[in-house]
Amino acid sequence: MFIIYLILLLAQKSISASSPETQESAPAQWDRQSQLEEGVTTAENDQRGNWYFKRQIFREAGALYKALGEKAARVQEAYKNFFTQRASLDATINSFLHDSRISMELIEKKIIELHEKIMDLEKRSDLTEQDQNLLKQSRILKEKIEDLKSNILLIQELDSSFDKALSIVSEQGELSNSFVQKAWSNYESISEILNDSHAEKLLLEMQGFNTNLDAILVYVSKDFPTYIAAVITTTNDHIETIKKEVESLEQDGIILKGAVEKPEKTPESGGQTTSVEKKPVEHTESWWSKILYYLFAPFRELYTWIRSFFKK
Repeated sequence: MFIIYLILLLAQKSISASSPETQESAPAQWDRQSQLEEGVTTAENDQRGNWYFKRQIFREAGALYKALGEKAARVQEAYKNFFTQRASLDATINSFLHDSRISMELIEKKIIELHEKIMDLEKRSDLTEQDQNLLKQSRILKEKIEDLKSNILLIQELDSSFDKALSIVSEQGELSNSFVQKAWSNYESISEILNDSHAEKLLLEMQGFNTNLDAILVYVSKDFPTYIAAVITTTNDHIETIKKEVESLEQDGIILKGAVEKPEKTPESGGQTTSVEKKPVEHTESWWSKILYYLFAPFRELYTWIRSFFKK
């Protein structure tokens, strides 16, 4: 009887040990492939992303922002250099105009006077040899004075074009700074968000800023200095040409300095005689206008392209 009781007791323990209600479950295993495909939840509202990719994007954005800042600083430095060159050229032109005292009013009067004299002589059919010599000399003098006028207008036009070009460089500097500011905003956003896809979009936008800033930098460091050097050289060459032309005309008895007339004194001139002034001149279809137009065209096109991109 005792043996039967032990057998029944052992059988009951065996059934209890194998029952699902008392059996311990095995620990869960991490499905790595599934997690990589699904992504790791990194924020609320079911925003998912790869934190490792986001970290790499954040680092790249930081390096890119630093590079943008350095490039914008180079644009600003280039502008300062151009401004210094502008001041130097301005001093050269002012000194020349002050010393020469050339009167554009006298130049115009002399051209009209010679033109009328030439017209009167050309109408006559009974010109003596002396009249013919006078006609020839009048034509030569008129051409000399017209050349002088053209060279003076060219200097004024070059002077004005330098100012216009410098203002565009200044605007490019402001545009460069705006790229840096927007890049900083993107960089801060990348640091705050957790979704790597959103972060990548912001990084791509920063790369667009960088492309535009590279284009600006090429012009202010290579193409634009070439243009400015040409303006300065051409201006200095024409100043020397004008000096020689004035000297030649004076030898012919033609005085075109403001001191020989009675100009009005203005408050702006401090009571001094006014002659040729530095002021913007109207665009004329002269050969130098066309040269300046084509020299300046690339920079103008760059400016238009970048502004259109920035407004998008």
